[in-house]
Amino acid sequence: MRLKYIFILFSIFMISSCKTGPDITDGGVTDYKYNFIITASDSDIDHPDRDRISFYVVYIDKVEAGRTTTGLESQDKYFESNLTPNKHLIILEKWILDKSKGRYVKLNNIEQPKPNFIYITIEKGKQTRIRMRSANTGVATYTSETE
Repeated sequence: MRLKYIFILFSIFMISSCKTGPDITDGGVTDYKYNFIITASDSDIDHPDRDRISFYVVYIDKVEAGRTTTGLESQDKYFESNLTPNKHLIILEKWILDKSKGRYVKLNNIEQPKPNFIYITIEKGKQTRIRMRSANTGVATYTSETE
């Protein structure tokens, strides 16, 4: 009986200690889960036959850091990470699903969005969001927002 009572007390203690507090730092600034988010998509897909399935490989400071989510070229694809406060080089490499081969292949360098890189500055306690929109002409535009 005593062992059962100790087990119940221990269980209550463990459950009550699993609460999470608000993500607020001492200065009242929201503490983001990720301090860097990039969103990539194509802006002028006008027909379903030209809307291929794709993703982007993300390089941070010339080291492969991962890849975005997968989706149609016209859909937003996301990559999230925590970077050290500093200036960083971000490079995106587009991959598409080649249905005839049954696998993803890197888009030819000529067809890669240009420019395929952006320099960003990560600030401590802030989140930087980059949006890359690519056009059929091959021109990519980047917008940046930090909060």
